[in-house]
Amino acid sequence: MAVTATPNSTLSQVPVAPAHLAALADDRKVSLSWDAVAGADRYVVYKYAGSAAPVDPADWEQVQANVTDTAYTVTGLTNGTRYAFSVKAVGAGGESKFSNAVTATPKAPQPETPGSGTGNDNDHDNGNNTSVIKSANGTILIPSGRTGEVSIDNEVILTIGAGVAEQELRIEIEKLLSTANLVFDKETLVSNVFELTKNMAGNFKKPIVISMKFDPSLIGDKQRVAIFYYDEAKKVWIEIGGVVKDDRITAEVDHFTKFAVMAVGEKKDESGEPNEPAPSFTDIAEHWAKSAILSAAGMKLVSGYPDGTFKPNAAITRAEFTVILANALKLEGAGSAAAFTDEAKIGGWAKQAIANAVEAGIVSGYADGSIRPNARITRAEAVTLLVRILELGTEQ
Repeated sequence: MAVTATPNSTLSQVPVAPAHLAALADDRKVSLSWDAVAGADRYVVYKYAGSAAPVDPADWEQVQANVTDTAYTVTGLTNGTRYAFSVKAVGAGGESKFSNAVTATPKAPQPETPGSGTGNDNDHDNGNNTSVIKSANGTILIPSGRTGEVSIDNEVILTIGAGVAEQELRIEIEKLLSTANLVFDKETLVSNVFELTKNMAGNFKKPIVISMKFDPSLIGDKQRVAIFYYDEAKKVWIEIGGVVKDDRITAEVDHFTKFAVMAVGEKKDESGEPNEPAPSFTDIAEHWAKSAILSAAGMKLVSGYPDGTFKPNAAITRAEFTVILANALKLEGAGSAAAFTDEAKIGGWAKQAIANAVEAGIVSGYADGSIRPNARITRAEAVTLLVRILELGTEQ
């Protein structure tokens, strides 16, 4: 007797783990939210008292097993204690893996003071207020369409522009007192580790600017510094980069997790030469020439300002244009600049480039003996310099 079997085309698959889990701390509670999972009938919420997910998954503590929404508030927590949270999706096909872990620290509400800058004193504006909302206590509430700046102990400063989110945005900065559960490879920690959280899932629609303070004395002779973020899923630190000025480094980020400044060894390219991290400027995210600017910066033809900006729409000075030409032509020379009457006005960053350009016969001064390094270069002057370059190339 023949036996036939018909495959079950309706066999359910195990749901995927929920994505974009986000946490917002409050007084003795933490509100969680995550993306819906196809095929999930319910969700299971877990917590763990610690600054990161537990090494052993068996240490997760189940909080609620029958959550049917994509949000849940964990209550009964201890203020000042840091907790990690994760969620699983459950469907007819079984139970998913743990979601990404997020951490948050419940805290008692702080008394409001007039002009404290937390954003609470702006709840009744008519939408025409364009002032920057500021907070120095690590917590800020920014109405939709407004800009803000939040910091904590001046160690971390976040600058939030208008349009980064389509809703009221609450941001919290938390300094981690323990890094025992974080995995470090060859990085040297030169700052405190900070956890950044927000009241929305997913990435920001526009980058925000993060500025972090670090300890220069911890940096080795052949090391450089960069901002890193912690990948909770892979348990690794990911380099972002940044622009360094004195003991601060600035970069752009589009999501929140743990952040820190690390000192690492110089990267090497194929030739074995040091390879600097990709340049990053804080004011070109929406600019039409962003790709060209980053490409030129990567080739070290141009550089930004000490505050991390590039100022793409600013006029260019004679000194700045000369530096760009000298870098592009890789001019080298041991000579010193001609004795211009206003030589004292030449910035130290431009002196050698101008000297090399003078020695190469590309740049000369005015009839009165000046070089006017800080004057705006005219189109005629720029064309004249380019023609001289072409003529020198032909002669050589």
